[in-house]
Amino acid sequence: MKMKNVLIVFPFEMKNKPFSGGIFKATLNLIKFFEENNWNIDLYIPLKNKGIKDFLDSNEYKVNVLMENFDVPRRYKDSPFFIRIFESSASVLKFMKSSKKIEKVLNNNYNMIYFQEMLGIWFLKYVNNPKTKKVVHIHSYRFLESFIIRNIVKYKIDNYANLAISPTNSILEKLNLNKAKTFVVKTPYNSKNLISYDYKINQYFINKKNKLKFSYIGRINSIKRIDLFLKAMILLGKKYLNKVEFDIVGVPNTKGDRKYLNKLKSIIFYNKLENNVNFLGYIEDIERYLKEKVNFGVLLTKSEAISMAGLEFVFNNIPVIAFDVPGNNELLEDAKGGVLIHDGDIQALSENIKKIIDNENFSISLIKSCEERKKLFSYNKFSDEMKKILIEISGNKSSK
Repeated sequence: MKMKNVLIVFPFEMKNKPFSGGIFKATLNLIKFFEENNWNIDLYIPLKNKGIKDFLDSNEYKVNVLMENFDVPRRYKDSPFFIRIFESSASVLKFMKSSKKIEKVLNNNYNMIYFQEMLGIWFLKYVNNPKTKKVVHIHSYRFLESFIIRNIVKYKIDNYANLAISPTNSILEKLNLNKAKTFVVKTPYNSKNLISYDYKINQYFINKKNKLKFSYIGRINSIKRIDLFLKAMILLGKKYLNKVEFDIVGVPNTKGDRKYLNKLKSIIFYNKLENNVNFLGYIEDIERYLKEKVNFGVLLTKSEAISMAGLEFVFNNIPVIAFDVPGNNELLEDAKGGVLIHDGDIQALSENIKKIIDNENFSISLIKSCEERKKLFSYNKFSDEMKKILIEISGNKSSK
């Protein structure tokens, strides 16, 4: 049977670090799926993505990488108002300047164009081939909290796309599309080197004699609310604080991020937390770090889709202490895979840290419960759901 062609549009700049965001890990699962189902795959990325191309080349993925000097329209939040308007306008003009080149690529002989994340909406109107199916995979919830952005995304998808995919029900409910078909497909986690819960239970008892290791993994950004964990640590008191260590794994990307990093450092300095908090920067071998160091994950963001860091924790039998917000409450159930705490409740966060330290049976049950959550986010489940989508979108009984 004739092979089909798919173009995956990945409109992000990762520069030399392809895994600085969870979105590329999600894209690798997508590439693997299309490979297994005998599709020809092109990946369309901005020019400043040497790390992605080098990774794909060195790991022998069957994908043709197309690199283009394009930017996408974006909203700049860190700059003063008038500079923000200028920067946003400049990004729109730069995108329009590249539109002819973009249009040429999008109208090659593709059966499907798969846009990773809602930034892909800006490409939709340039696809002129009526036979090409257009799929938008939305991974972010927080942008949809803006009335203006939500309605722009809704209009673009309803009028130009065939189908929208999201890892959570909360995203599609928020978007409330009228025309495009919608599917929920859980973001999978795929690794050959997962850690047994017996190993993590043993590590819990070893570390408990000294300090239990809590870890945040991700971009250092105010939306992630890392400062709330520091404030919960302050409430612990000396007895419990001596039993807690907190790693912050990640780097700031923007001026606003660096400003937030300085805020975190000030909290640490003025509350004498230097012996309890470690800034580890970007870690290449994250699975080794998870295996050797971490007892509990931390996820306090205002909203998520399905956090890739959260998946990494759970699949390595590391329970997550998280606020009960959209995304987190689909990754976890309370006392299954972690603890869900009322959003923003620092006192409850602090009390749960104490409970994890004091109550060994509770902590062990959390570690064991990670196994139950893994089934929902397995690669095989993801593959089965994607096959259904191929059948739905093609109108055929076979996905190949």
